Amino acid sequence: MTGASFLDVDFTYVTDPRLREIVTEFHKEAVSAYQAKNYVAAVVLAGGVLEGILTFALLRRGEEAVEEYKRLRNRSQELANWSLNDLVEVAASLNLVGESPAKAANAVRDFRNFVHPYRLLRRSRPRWDALATMALSAVAVVSESLQGRIDP
Repeated sequence: MTGASFLDVDFTYVTDPRLREIVTEFHKEAVSAYQAKNYVAAVVLAGGVLEGILTFALLRRGEEAVEEYKRLRNRSQELANWSLNDLVEVAASLNLVGESPAKAANAVRDFRNFVHPYRLLRRSRPRWDALATMALSAVAVVSESLQGRIDP
């Protein structure tokens, strides 16, 4: 990773200044939540960061991304409305993220599903501290993968 740890992520490759500001702020808040042991918040915010950086990368490949989505889903939908699962699958299919970062991002999607209270009633309580560590690690590896694969 480019930073000292999974808590330090470089988003300078996000060339849209407003989006970079948003993902940087979400990441900063996720790290603050993690350090304050507010692990559920860290997981949710990490998912938001992933959605932002993956959408940015796919918009850079615009038509190609939309065509790949149509091929994979047999339907059309505006990229801004894709789920995290869709973003990860298309980004992996276009080789914007490697296999391991894609799996990490999908794990974050699964972690966010634990946030639904009624789903928690049917399961044992998750280890939110471990999930938050993995979610922030996923942001770091996906970001590093994107940084090395998107066109400047």
